[in-house]
Amino acid sequence: ERHGLTWIGHTEEHVAAHPARQGDYFRTMRHLSIPVADHRGFRSERPRTVQPAEIKPAVSVAALAGRDKVMADAFGGAGWGVTPDELRHGANLLAAYGVDTQVLRGFFYSMDTAEASDDWPPSFSDPNPCWPHFKTLTEYITRLSAIVNQSKSTASVGVLYPVISVAANTADGRPNSRAIEIAEIYEAVVDGLIGASVDVHLVDETFVSGSRLEGGQLKNGSVAISTLILPPTPVIGRPAMRRMGAFARSGGSVICVGERPSSSSDAGGKDRSVVRSITDIFGVGADTVRGSKIGKGHAYEVTDALPDAIERIVEILNPSTSVASDADVIVVARELAGATVLLTVNRSAAEASATVTTDARGAAQIWNPETAEITQLDLTGTPKKREFTLTLPAHAARAIVFDSS
Repeated sequence: ERHGLTWIGHTEEHVAAHPARQGDYFRTMRHLSIPVADHRGFRSERPRTVQPAEIKPAVSVAALAGRDKVMADAFGGAGWGVTPDELRHGANLLAAYGVDTQVLRGFFYSMDTAEASDDWPPSFSDPNPCWPHFKTLTEYITRLSAIVNQSKSTASVGVLYPVISVAANTADGRPNSRAIEIAEIYEAVVDGLIGASVDVHLVDETFVSGSRLEGGQLKNGSVAISTLILPPTPVIGRPAMRRMGAFARSGGSVICVGERPSSSSDAGGKDRSVVRSITDIFGVGADTVRGSKIGKGHAYEVTDALPDAIERIVEILNPSTSVASDADVIVVARELAGATVLLTVNRSAAEASATVTTDARGAAQIWNPETAEITQLDLTGTPKKREFTLTLPAHAARAIVFDSS
């Protein structure tokens, strides 16, 4: 960077493969100038999609490391049949999950041979049959990216990155069934919360043990976590365990999904120090609706199976913004120069109506990234809980901006 160069790249996004392929994702990716996320859903899944758990690691690394951009290696290998509407859908998802720079992959130098035209298609340049429409598409992605880049996430929920527990269940580069189960539940929690319009940061043990405690929050740079969610975490480091207890006592909330920590990376299996700390945090009644009180904070055990566990977590969190819709519509809250931005995305392939409830203040406008039009939005409800209903075309996105200035 001192020489005017920007270092970008991505590694493996799925935690089950991290011990064998790269070790600790956060320790490696934080050195990049711009962390990059890859995603597989556009080439391997139908209907095409983008999985939040593939994107959030790079987005979270960028937030924790103070990077001003996060990039997606977007839509590679989607095939010649991918349409502009599907690309718009993918762009909406990447923006909602926190990506502010979308690089379409790739641009073919040559199509002189069958091998060249079949090398990770399509080409997002003049050989593409949809090329005449790409100016409209890139202008759309530019508007979305500007909204994300100039705003910041309001997420106050952290999900612990369970690489140590996965590594403890990996041998000879092969994760065992327990490691795969931990990884799958971890990703399902991330995907499920995003799908329930609860934005999250993924945080590693370095963040937990090294962040400062202020007012019941773990703070590091622009990231402030008031609720920490543990996926199944049989193994944890002692420093993170100690900090978690102090966090809860100072007013934070800890939610454990599945297996509690009982072993440590410092002393091995059945670490008495970890067991004592966990018993102290969760006490009695952590599996009840009200949870267990510890100091100024609370601890909760979620024993429900997925997807019911997501409903229970959302009930505990009681988010300030929620969406009601028969379709797959999500809302992600961000802050932009004193304004609240609710990025509202219809993830379904049909027109959808959604009613959003929020505590955002100020007059509301609808920003349409397709046309750059701005229109006023009528609100109902109470001064503390305001509501609006929005009808979204299939695979469409709108930014709802509340300006309280």
